[in-house]
Amino acid sequence: MHTTSHPSRPWLYRLLPLIGIIYLGITVRFLPWQSLKDGFHWLASQPGVHNAFQDPRTGQVESTGVLLTSLIFIPLAGVLAVCLFKLVSTVVEAMLSPIWRQLKLSDEGVRWLRILLNVSLFAIVAAVAYGHCSAWLPYALHTFGLVARACLTLGL
Repeated sequence: MHTTSHPSRPWLYRLLPLIGIIYLGITVRFLPWQSLKDGFHWLASQPGVHNAFQDPRTGQVESTGVLLTSLIFIPLAGVLAVCLFKLVSTVVEAMLSPIWRQLKLSDEGVRWLRILLNVSLFAIVAAVAYGHCSAWLPYALHTFGLVARACLTLGL
């Protein structure tokens, strides 16, 4: 019976999960929690958010609703953004693949070109987002401020 042997991955790939766990442990251990709390309170004290959820009868219900909807929709928006980025990346790769075939590059060369393309596309998206931050940043700060105010209202 013939079994296909998979080429062994380089030793660095085997160590990446261990390096990630060690980095996470160091980050959590030495994270400046007080400055995070200060940032959390700063978000909760934004001008349009400071008086949110103050009603004694409905404040906790409203803050619970905001937390639940933010726990659902904020990660969903992130997943959609990643899917859109992957779609654009795939379309650009498909447009450039005839040129790569004419260059007769090796598989390793094509892999590096794909990495370079993805990094370049990400840099372009980041530059455009930074350039237009006045259009989305106030809404993002308001949303995260509402989430922070809801957490403070519920005592989380």
